[in-house]
Amino acid sequence: MDNLFENKFRSLPDADTTARNPSNWYRPLQALSAALPSYGDISSSNKDGLILHSIGKEMLRDIMSDSLDLIETSVVVLEKECQYALEIICSPWCRLLKQSSRKNCNQSTNIDAMASGRWICHESCTSFASQAMSENTFVTTTCAGGMNLFAVPVRTEKEVIGVLSLAFGGPPINPQIIKDIALCYGVDYDELLSVACGIQSRPSYIVDMAKNRLFYSSRLISSIVERRRTEKALQSAYSDIEQRVKKRTAVLKKTVKRLREETGEHKKTEQELYQKHQALESVYAIATSVFNNPEELFQRIVSEIATILTVPYSAVGLVGQNQFTVICQFCSGQITMEYSIPRNNHPCGISLKKDGPIQFFDNLQKHLETSAQALGEMKSYFGMQIRADDGEVLGVVCAMDHKSRIFSEYEFHQMEIFARFAAREIQQDLLKCKLSQNQEVKMLGLLTSGVAHEVRNPLNGILAITEALDSDLGGSEEYRPYIDHIKGQVLRLSELMKDLLDLGRPVEESRIVKSSVKGILDSAIHSWRQSSKRKNQKVVVELRGDVQKGSIMCDPVKIQQVFINLIDNACSHNLESLPVTVCADCTDNDLVIKVIDKGTGIKQEHIDHVFEPFFTTRKGGTGLGLGIVKRIVETHGGRIHLKNNSSSVGCTSEVRFKLLKD
Repeated sequence: MDNLFENKFRSLPDADTTARNPSNWYRPLQALSAALPSYGDISSSNKDGLILHSIGKEMLRDIMSDSLDLIETSVVVLEKECQYALEIICSPWCRLLKQSSRKNCNQSTNIDAMASGRWICHESCTSFASQAMSENTFVTTTCAGGMNLFAVPVRTEKEVIGVLSLAFGGPPINPQIIKDIALCYGVDYDELLSVACGIQSRPSYIVDMAKNRLFYSSRLISSIVERRRTEKALQSAYSDIEQRVKKRTAVLKKTVKRLREETGEHKKTEQELYQKHQALESVYAIATSVFNNPEELFQRIVSEIATILTVPYSAVGLVGQNQFTVICQFCSGQITMEYSIPRNNHPCGISLKKDGPIQFFDNLQKHLETSAQALGEMKSYFGMQIRADDGEVLGVVCAMDHKSRIFSEYEFHQMEIFARFAAREIQQDLLKCKLSQNQEVKMLGLLTSGVAHEVRNPLNGILAITEALDSDLGGSEEYRPYIDHIKGQVLRLSELMKDLLDLGRPVEESRIVKSSVKGILDSAIHSWRQSSKRKNQKVVVELRGDVQKGSIMCDPVKIQQVFINLIDNACSHNLESLPVTVCADCTDNDLVIKVIDKGTGIKQEHIDHVFEPFFTTRKGGTGLGLGIVKRIVETHGGRIHLKNNSSSVGCTSEVRFKLLKD
């Protein structure tokens, strides 16, 4: 076989003969590269490459043919991330080896084949190209198929964007090397030998010329890419200028329109200035007045609103649970005060249905409940919520008119001034109450702590004596009711003392940690089942939205106590056949947890008293459970309220905390 190779190789013309007669080796590139390899166009997977999409495949082919026409081997253009922009294989040797190594990958697509790591020619080519790009200079090496490779990086002013690779010289002539290559690529040795013998090497000066042209091609590609970038930047700049001109033109048109409107509204402006002056005087008068109680302030506010807005009706309402706790209203010159009015039974309730200002200027009656319609044939309504600094709704201020009218933006600002002033006064009043309550709670804590400690020791003594007495009596059935009664009362008093201690014990800052909402609820339900007499009651937990991963800053033991008490309270009123539901959800930045039962609900007259210490409707209850719950929630910066279910029986305890952001 070796002799056969040597005989075939001797038949090849030497380099000098080839050089003297270029017609022996030169053939048009189009004829040699007309047919794609068996695996198709490898650059078709290049979707967003800078070189390919800046120049285009046809122009790129024309540029690279400048080098390839001279030596008829193969050229490859790779992008920065080693994506193929162009591949032309003229050499039968290169074509055979690349097609064979592609087939050996056993992959249906070129993308999968390149990712498999078994496409030998692809791996050799991209590794060589990466070296040229990383070193930012031309590189020469020998590929896995025995061909010499020459690579030139494509550089712009800012970066290396790709590489041009050119195969030169002929296949290896050593029979052993050809055998090794045939074995590596899985091709027939005789076929590979025949291909090698049929390829003529180009003279060195032709190879040098092809290399020099590769440098020129690199600069040309770089120049075209830079020009495309510049064109794109200019196009973007022109588009931006056009948008700015359009926006500026629109602004100028609006300005001209506004100037015309202002010119025609001179009298209206004068009237508004007069109203502003009047409003400032009113606000100043209110701000400098001393009021004995909030009711006097509200009376002044509704009177001034009616005067400034020229309306026959205005009102201010403070928000309570499901009702207004105070309503001050001005109606046809008369000021009246009312207390504890359901929200739906007063016009102020309309403003609680929507955040921000709300107004109606026609067919107002359909928005009013029957009891509110007795105020007369009102056609226009304007109202807004009174909000605290943290966004909490404190109350509502509203106005109505007999005629159909649209309240202006200026009138909105006037109403907003009174709403803000009312909010400030309400918050100050609440702060005073809170400070007073804190003092009371502090005194209560000291008192209850002292009382509890003083009482618990005698109780323990009574219980011990009772146990001893029961033992001495030998468990006599005659005295059993008395013994059990004493034990029951002692245990009840012990529970009362425990609740008193919890009521007076503050939350320690050192115990405040980041706690998982799910973990708190799971622990609370587990603890409740271990200690409750109603452990067989079914409790369903629903975690919605992002609550599964949510956390809050709290004393986890205290917050678990909150939900143990709420769940136990719900189960004590719930129908045994129906489950108690614990639902946790996220609303804006708040964590909302609801404990929903299917019991008898709360009587309307009891709703405002459920959190008061020692208030209870349950036989044997101490009346401290919900008071302790409310205190723990509020010391954690949360809120809690109870309400009867509107669509079914039972009631819902709703607790809100600030949810931690990741």
